[in-house]
Amino acid sequence: MYGWVIDAVTGFVHSPWLLVVVLAVLIGGAFLPGLPGGTTLLTATAATAPDWRSTAAVAVTAFAGALIGDLIGHALGRHYGTRLLAHRRLRRLRRPVLRARTAMRRHPTPVLAGGRFLPGGRLTSVLAAGISRVRLARMLAVTVPVAAVWTAWMTALGVLGSAVAGNHVLGGPAAALTISAVTTVAVVGVGAIIARRSRGSALDQPA
Repeated sequence: MYGWVIDAVTGFVHSPWLLVVVLAVLIGGAFLPGLPGGTTLLTATAATAPDWRSTAAVAVTAFAGALIGDLIGHALGRHYGTRLLAHRRLRRLRRPVLRARTAMRRHPTPVLAGGRFLPGGRLTSVLAAGISRVRLARMLAVTVPVAAVWTAWMTALGVLGSAVAGNHVLGGPAAALTISAVTTVAVVGVGAIIARRSRGSALDQPA
């Protein structure tokens, strides 16, 4: 009944348009809110696996898009940051970007690195880096290796999802997204527990 859907998806997955979409979303995700870069990469790698050539092409394209987007986002933040945040459609970004800018003045490296793995964090951290006048070379020294790690992680999750779903072109992305969601919840939960215990230990120490 749904054979035509599978055929259509399979045809798209094995066409150059998949790489065009991945590149566009990964570039735009650095300065356009709402573009799901991580979900796009995860879905694309899960759909192309186990064809390692196609999966590698998706990963390389995503990595290139991430770097190009970071360059554009940094330039926009540097030259037009305050005006962009004043736009009525982008005002909801004002508070997180300004918080990131404040944190970046003291700790630019963890803000840039952590932003890559948080929903909406990449856009916030890259724009904040531009607004804060973080030198491009310094930003790239952090974002290039972090983008490589992020790309490898998402690609691995996509391949795992495909394997779990028996290399099904639709089941693979669904399984990969589920695995990613569970992993994210687990990591955030563990991080919250560690942070809570650290605060408790600090309070228990004598003044």
